[in-house]
Amino acid sequence: MLTLILSHSTPLQPRSPRPRATCLIASDALLYFENLTLTTSDATATEPHSTFYQPGAPDPGAFQFAVPNHWAGGTILLSLSGSATYGTDYSLGLSSIGGNPTWSSGPQAGTMSMYIPAGVTQVIVPVNPIGDTIEAEPDETVVLSVSPSGQTFIGSPSTYGITAAGSGTVTIGDVLEGLNLTTTPSSTEEYRTDGIFPELVIKPDLTAANMQGSAYLRIDASQKGDATPGVDYKLTVGGQALTLTQGPPNIWTSAPIALIGTECRVVVVPINDKELEGEENIRADLRTLPINTLPDMSHGTAQVKITEDYNNAKSEKDEKTVGCNCSCKQPRISLCAYLARLALARAN
Repeated sequence: MLTLILSHSTPLQPRSPRPRATCLIASDALLYFENLTLTTSDATATEPHSTFYQPGAPDPGAFQFAVPNHWAGGTILLSLSGSATYGTDYSLGLSSIGGNPTWSSGPQAGTMSMYIPAGVTQVIVPVNPIGDTIEAEPDETVVLSVSPSGQTFIGSPSTYGITAAGSGTVTIGDVLEGLNLTTTPSSTEEYRTDGIFPELVIKPDLTAANMQGSAYLRIDASQKGDATPGVDYKLTVGGQALTLTQGPPNIWTSAPIALIGTECRVVVVPINDKELEGEENIRADLRTLPINTLPDMSHGTAQVKITEDYNNAKSEKDEKTVGCNCSCKQPRISLCAYLARLALARAN
């Protein structure tokens, strides 16, 4: 028997495993590499106005897939995330240049996928904001990513290897969609013959925006010196009387006022009651809902002062002095009334 003994001066060490390369299997050797890249082509979008303003032109954001020339078709795995809620704050569209991509699964929050056929050179994914009734809210984000990053595909011809990667973010902004209530001028006289009266002006916060829907005026006449609707003044819109309904004590709510165009004007017409009353105030709030409906949002206040011009009044009733009792055969007149009479007599 022959025995063969092998020896070595040093102990044999185990060989380290060779690193394995990630590669694509193709009929021919891979010679060329290209990238399919996801980016953001329009990083901002604006929520449409749906509460008080007529919708304007849509302002979407967009993601973009740049597809290489030798793309042979395939399904890209994606991830959709961000602070905005899909289906509530926005929706996703799908368009392309040179082909017809389709959603394999999705669009939806979380993992989804898209099939991009051969011949497509670019894919656009519009981000369409959805309007809500919330006034100005913080910016919200939509994040779309190739996930996992580095997905690999065989191109056409098969000597091309294609890697898909990238991500993008679209920020959805919102603006205050409110209404302003102002008055011009802020005072008037009880006795007027020139037909020039104060106006309560309703305008949108956004410049050149067109209003839609309706609003209400809330009149608070609970303080001393406040004018009484229907007694001291009336309101008109477009030449028609605006109905005011009393609810809680000394609180009136108008009928709905149609908001059309870039502004709405409510005319304040003083009523000459021939009483010597001094200055009176009209205090109005602009409301989006009737007074007894909750929740409610106030969008502005305005005040109009009504003064009396005794010299031009046709006639005045005597004001009784404080303390006059029923035993008075002739009513006493106050100093104010006496001076008014004297001034009227001198004028005549």
